[in-house]
Amino acid sequence: MKEFNGDLIHFVDVLLQNVEVLHRKDTDGSLLRDQYMAENVSWILQKEQQRGNDCIFISGHNEHVAKWGSYDSMGKLLSNQY
Repeated sequence: MKEFNGDLIHFVDVLLQNVEVLHRKDTDGSLLRDQYMAENVSWILQKEQQRGNDCIFISGHNEHVAKWGSYDSMGKLLSNQY
């Protein structure tokens, strides 16, 4: 039950992240979206590691998974972290 509660709390956090990103019409909204995506991928990886899995597979739009470019994409943030 404890794990379920943690998952439920994270689900609510993701909904709040979505609302926040949707209400930002500026460039900061895109940056914030990639930041949240990176945080959520890290959360998923942590959950999988608790289950004994060492890696995960991520797919997405090139601009999000790329670690090159002029802004901090999800891929760049994850590359710097891992």
